[in-house]
Amino acid sequence: MMLKKNNKHIYFCWRLLCINNSKCKIFNNVHLFKFLQHSGHIIGFFLFVVLLVKWGLMTIYYATGMVREEPRFKNLETTQYESAKWEEKYKRGNALFYVCSLVEEMARLSFNSNVDIVNLLGVKIIDEILKNAELLHNQNLQITAQEMLKKYSIKSSNYSLEKYSEVPSSYTFADPVSKAILYIIEKDKIVETQAIICFYNSPIMKLINNFDVEMHLSNVQYIYESYKAKRALEY
Repeated sequence: MMLKKNNKHIYFCWRLLCINNSKCKIFNNVHLFKFLQHSGHIIGFFLFVVLLVKWGLMTIYYATGMVREEPRFKNLETTQYESAKWEEKYKRGNALFYVCSLVEEMARLSFNSNVDIVNLLGVKIIDEILKNAELLHNQNLQITAQEMLKKYSIKSSNYSLEKYSEVPSSYTFADPVSKAILYIIEKDKIVETQAIICFYNSPIMKLINNFDVEMHLSNVQYIYESYKAKRALEY
């Protein structure tokens, strides 16, 4: 269909107005288009105004939040807070892991139970080890354990792990124990030293120390719930 030069702007406006309206019979009506073609500049101006109104309404529609786009980045302060919180939890977990590893190594070198070592060290010394855990972690665990035994005059006993066919290393054993203690700290809102002493002196620790039961291989939530119940729960 041919258009006169002075009516090209009418066709342009008419096509823009009909964008995404292909199903509308009015705008696809050939007779209407012919009418617009012969109506001159007044109809063209009218269509141009309607077009501007349409664009204006769409702009308001998006600006007022009726259609929200997901932000590309989170609020900077929130992100920094979450990052700092995660870093604090990571450091706390590492410190607890080191303390549990050191306690286990000291227990095995002196033939004491890990419960006895925790009680012999007490709150003050455990708190000191926690604070220096990052520095101590760079040293050899066995040498540090020997130095601690000598420093705090911890005598040898007759506790032995020889009855177990498989005994995990100090690090392997300390991993689930430290995670369980961290879980207790977060759930019960208590300090690290209190959580350590409470957990090691709980009835559930006897089951964890029994490697034949293999409770140390259980997930953290199960260990926590058993700790609260003061007995091994059924799966």
